[in-house]
Amino acid sequence: MKFAKRKKPVTFLQIRPEFRVRDIESVIAFYTKSIGFELALRQEVEIKGRLRGFALLRRDTAELSLVESDETFSHGAFLYVRNIETLYERCQEQKVEIVRGLESHAYGLKDFVVRDPAGNQIGIGERIA
Repeated sequence: MKFAKRKKPVTFLQIRPEFRVRDIESVIAFYTKSIGFELALRQEVEIKGRLRGFALLRRDTAELSLVESDETFSHGAFLYVRNIETLYERCQEQKVEIVRGLESHAYGLKDFVVRDPAGNQIGIGERIA
């Protein structure tokens, strides 16, 4: 008797806005000094073959990420989930427009990016050890 493989359910954990900015230092200063966020992480990440600034800001349970870019479009949001592979497979099955496929990163995140029917890009990721 053959049993169907049961997929793990997806759990939605948190959503975080992600902004593309031209001058990351001035935007970090604005959110930390004027709004009261704390700088949790500041590093350089490779995007399309170029090193770009990345910052993660936190206050209480809220997070905001900034990515240095010549293009100032935004993901709109970044959605944290548990069991990302299940959601990725579902997006493929549903013919969702996948902007960037599932990738694991050295900074402890596995993620992918989709575009909704209105053109908004949403990053979806899972924290990994």
